[in-house]
Amino acid sequence: MNHLGDDLAWAHEAYEPGTVLDPPQRDLADAFARFAAVAPHIIAALRTSDAHPFNTHEKTFLEHMDAAFGQTGSASEDPGAARKIPIVDPLALWLTEGDGLIELAPTAGRTAPAQTALSLVRAAEPRAVPSPPVQVAASANRR
Repeated sequence: MNHLGDDLAWAHEAYEPGTVLDPPQRDLADAFARFAAVAPHIIAALRTSDAHPFNTHEKTFLEHMDAAFGQTGSASEDPGAARKIPIVDPLALWLTEGDGLIELAPTAGRTAPAQTALSLVRAAEPRAVPSPPVQVAASANRR
């Protein structure tokens, strides 16, 4: 998340409104691609997390971000239904409102952490350092 925030802060400093070309400059496009690759996962995690009760503004914001960056083509969507939220330029949305999604992202991780390989290894590690073998301890006394 820090890298996404850094990319967005850099984009705000490097590009004034109205200076983004179409297609966008290569470095800006790369920073945006990193955000766009992660945004659907952040949105999905926020939608499935029950750790943070979203207020009306946050729910609307999430719907707006989901319309631009979310995983589309869900089986539950009616293809003939009109979208409630107009589609906007995702690059412009990232530049203007991307920080809101970055700020909300940690709330998805405030649930109980899932068991990972690292947490299982840490649980199996002994809490105290065992005594050295007798031969090593004896050889250390000879010096």
